[in-house]
Amino acid sequence: MKHLLIISNNVLSETNNNGKTILSFFSGIENLTISQLYLSGEQPRVEGCDYFQISDKDIIRGLLHKSKRGKQVRVDNSRVLDDDFAIRNKVGRNDFTLLLRDVLWKNKWNSNQLEQWLKEVNPDAIFFVGGDALFAYQICTYIKQQYGSRLTIYITDDYIMPRKNESFLHKIRREMIKREINKILRLSSCFYTVSEPMRDAYLLEFKRGSYLAVNMTEDLKKKLEIRETKEIILTYTGSFYYGRYNVLGMLAKSILDYNRRTKGKKAKLLIYSNEIPNETTKHVLCIGGASEYRGALSRIELVEHLNTSDILVFVESFDPDQIEKTKYSLSTKVTEYMSVGKPILAIGPKEVGSMQYLNDVAMCINEPKLLKPEFERFLSDNDLQNTLACKARNKYLQNHNKVNVQKKFLKNIFGDI
Repeated sequence: MKHLLIISNNVLSETNNNGKTILSFFSGIENLTISQLYLSGEQPRVEGCDYFQISDKDIIRGLLHKSKRGKQVRVDNSRVLDDDFAIRNKVGRNDFTLLLRDVLWKNKWNSNQLEQWLKEVNPDAIFFVGGDALFAYQICTYIKQQYGSRLTIYITDDYIMPRKNESFLHKIRREMIKREINKILRLSSCFYTVSEPMRDAYLLEFKRGSYLAVNMTEDLKKKLEIRETKEIILTYTGSFYYGRYNVLGMLAKSILDYNRRTKGKKAKLLIYSNEIPNETTKHVLCIGGASEYRGALSRIELVEHLNTSDILVFVESFDPDQIEKTKYSLSTKVTEYMSVGKPILAIGPKEVGSMQYLNDVAMCINEPKLLKPEFERFLSDNDLQNTLACKARNKYLQNHNKVNVQKKFLKNIFGDI
């Protein structure tokens, strides 16, 4: 029996993006004991894992009492509070507060209960999800050196490439994160990045090649009864971060314009998200006669809505500052959508990693001025929709088949252990 320790900010999840991606790598594996040390106030909801939680609130409490620095936690679906989310809402998330957070955590995260838990876990291998928290790299380094575990680094988003309009403080944090990544790469046996653009950029930056962490998304295609509807249903499931809500608003306006002129079926954009939009965002998203915000979906509801929709919508912002933030990313939504085998409408700049990946299997609109004409052309061309839907499904089956991809992934993580 092999013992794997996952170290990440987000807890394993069936609904939230980062936690869902990590879960997809390891779910369904036999003869593997999984433990997770996670650094947030999220509540575990996935069975079959041994969890240890250290949150911002634990660190604050632990300033006076070391025994408060984290605890072993169990799945409790009745608890809905995210302590850290409440704290972040009060203080905000920016370079200054992130730097303060790093100072708050520095050398104040360890405890007797963590040491005891780690002894029981005694990991053969560590899978570390590197983010923008400096203390997380220090925690991972300590555990690696204590137990001599084989270490795999997984970088999900870019925090180290230069930004055009970055502040002096942002540059300082970016250089600090870069140094931490450099140090931990020297201890690692395996390195994963999330997209071709990131792999190429990080090879130049760190002089270290990486594997691509292909999203091993569960096949969401289901044979469900498709009821005839009076409207063409377009569905978006995802966040409003990185300016995405503005692009959804642009699409909603195009739909409204189309509906006013068409003599055939009208279209409607249904928007689902775990986020609750504020009044400003909601005003942009919800346009009468074109779009509706319908809240969050459970996993079962997500599968049903994806399979009963006519077109699935993916968006990225055209704002230059947001492009810098998403340039190297590959959204988990991309492979989820592809697995369903439905036509995908992707709106966003061509240089973003997710848009590049969808380029050959979706209707990609890469300029705002082309949104209305290209959207209407796509809506009226059933043959194009069916062709792209088949291409998306085939690409999913070829590149994201869980059995084959997972076998190679585990071999890289555990080596000859």
